[in-house]
Amino acid sequence: MKEARGKDVYPEAAEDLNNFIVDSYFSKTTLELLEPKILANRQSAARSKERKMRSIHADLEHKAQTPQIENITLSNEVAKLQVGI
Repeated sequence: MKEARGKDVYPEAAEDLNNFIVDSYFSKTTLELLEPKILANRQSAARSKERKMRSIHADLEHKAQTPQIENITLSNEVAKLQVGI
């Protein structure tokens, strides 16, 4: 197929050819089976992304709390040492 300024000259023919190739490669039952698998795969990917975000969030919270706890501990030590002086 020739192109004229970036567009197919015969877009209908290209679409028909594409449909023929798809129809001849996949039977209707194969296409019906693929669609639920694709949907299930997308849902699985979304769940995986959500788990990853929760894990990252929990890790960041832990990293933020660690210095705060250390700061409190050191402040208590300083206060005890100042009382002892």
